[in-house]
Amino acid sequence: MGTWSRKISVAASLVLTIGLMATGDHRAGVGESAPPILNSVFSRTVEAERADYDTGCGLLYCQGSCDQWDTAWKCWIRTAYERYGYNPIKGWYDLPILVEAEADCTVYHLWQSSCEESEAEAGEGVVRAEADCWIHIIFSGTGTQDGGCSCTELW
Repeated sequence: MGTWSRKISVAASLVLTIGLMATGDHRAGVGESAPPILNSVFSRTVEAERADYDTGCGLLYCQGSCDQWDTAWKCWIRTAYERYGYNPIKGWYDLPILVEAEADCTVYHLWQSSCEESEAEAGEGVVRAEADCWIHIIFSGTGTQDGGCSCTELW
């Protein structure tokens, strides 16, 4: 591959990466997952070409459910996000984020019962958060999980 085509490839990758990051949407629905940022083709390309690169919030997973136990339903959600920076001198380093998990369930039985709980964790690099709540019922029913996960870059 010639120098000119390599530069075009790097430029196209950077434009696509910046376009994806510019959306500002760092929310995920229950059941979503993504590969780690550092394993992506884009971050490896940027590593060689750009100083002070910021990956932004990268979703690792957002998993949750509303599960029936004997006379109760457990509503739970777990999430993990990651964020890194790159500098040619320091290499890859962790950047701060705030990760939030929100468990929000409704059980439909003779009537409707709900519970909601959220948990926020701040940290650097890979940050995990989890939340859960219980709905106590006498009769069986159907449960739904309407929670979600989010990430905020702290600087």
